[in-house]
Amino acid sequence: MGKLITENSKNFIKDNFPEVSIQETDIEIIFEGRFIINARKENFEIHEAPLLRIIMNKDYPNILPVCYDLSNKINYDHVFQDGSLCVSTLLDLAITLKDSVSIQDYIDKFIIPYFLSYRYWQKTGKDLNGDRTHGAKGIFESLREYLSCNLTDEELKILLCWASKTKKFKHCVPKCMQKKFQNYYLIYLHKLRFLGINYLRKQFKILDNAIKGDKRHENKKYNF
Repeated sequence: MGKLITENSKNFIKDNFPEVSIQETDIEIIFEGRFIINARKENFEIHEAPLLRIIMNKDYPNILPVCYDLSNKINYDHVFQDGSLCVSTLLDLAITLKDSVSIQDYIDKFIIPYFLSYRYWQKTGKDLNGDRTHGAKGIFESLREYLSCNLTDEELKILLCWASKTKKFKHCVPKCMQKKFQNYYLIYLHKLRFLGINYLRKQFKILDNAIKGDKRHENKKYNF
């Protein structure tokens, strides 16, 4: 499958973005250049040519791609300090791209909507496609949407710890909550494990670090 995804991705870029160069190593493919984007959502349309670098690991989609703004001209609070674009939460990316067989899915479902939302935000001050909160809160938002639930932050963190097998059930679920988790939350457990244990462990670590980071920066506004 890896070779097929690689060829699908290279062919998609060649056919749709001829101005973009393709560099390949043993472990990744780098797409770099002007991405000509003509897109529309309802009555809002854009015509863009951002200078980007998309790094796709050959273990895609198990390892998620990263997109960098090479021109350093994007003035948006959804840009990380290293110049990579915050196109969504890692959980949203993993869910959407789980069965992807080409980088096309990443570009169509995240990069193009990102620029639509960015230009709409510049014009109106609002995000066209909605907005995830930064830090742990954004991860909890993604989890609730994916699971279609109203669990508390504490319950979601415990559930993710259990689903990822980071700790044994009796060590991650407080005794007073164990019956509730076993009787009512198994459906959520199975849905999370559908994403893969290794990914869930990484996600739990990210959430744990995000919670610590949010506490350090509590009541302080910052850009990624």
